[in-house]
Amino acid sequence: MSNGKTISGIIMIVLGSILTILGILFAAFFFFSGYVVKDEELVGEEIQEKMDLFKRNALETTGEITEIDYDEGTTTIGFRSDIDNVYYEKKIYTVLDKYSVGEPIEVYYNIDDPSDIMIQEIYDLAADTVGRIFFVIGTVAACVGVVGLILLIAGIVLVVKGKKTVPLQNGQF
Repeated sequence: MSNGKTISGIIMIVLGSILTILGILFAAFFFFSGYVVKDEELVGEEIQEKMDLFKRNALETTGEITEIDYDEGTTTIGFRSDIDNVYYEKKIYTVLDKYSVGEPIEVYYNIDDPSDIMIQEIYDLAADTVGRIFFVIGTVAACVGVVGLILLIAGIVLVVKGKKTVPLQNGQF
C-alpha cells in the first residue's frame, strides 16, 4: 500500500513541478507582454507613428456609421471624398460598440485611393484589446501554476506518508 502512495506521490510531484514552472513562466511572459501592449509610451507611440505616416497622404473628413453587423463583427462606415466627390463605404472588421448607426465618426482617407481609410479609434481599441487578452492568458497561466503547486504539495505529502511503515497485526513491522 505504501508503494502505491509513493509512486502516486512521485508522479504528482513531477507533474506538479512541470505545471508550476510552466504556469509561472507563461504568467510572467503574458503579464509583462500585456503591460507592454497597454503602456501608451511603448505601443501608443508606434500606433501614433503609423497614423501620422498615413495622415501625411490623407485627408480628414467626418463619416458616419451606416451599418453594424454584430454577427459578422463588422462596422460599415460611409463618407464622401473631397477629392472626387464620390461617396465611399468601407466595411471594417471590428465592432465599434460606443457608436450606433447614423452617428458621425472621424475618418482619414488616402488621397491617392479614397477607399483606403484609417480610423484612430480602431488602432487605440486594438492595442487595448490585445493588452487585455494578454492579461487574461496570464491569469489562466497563473491558475495552471497554482494547480501545479497544489499537485506538488499533495505529491510530497503522499511520498512522506508512503515512506512511513504501517504496523502489521500482532505488533510486527
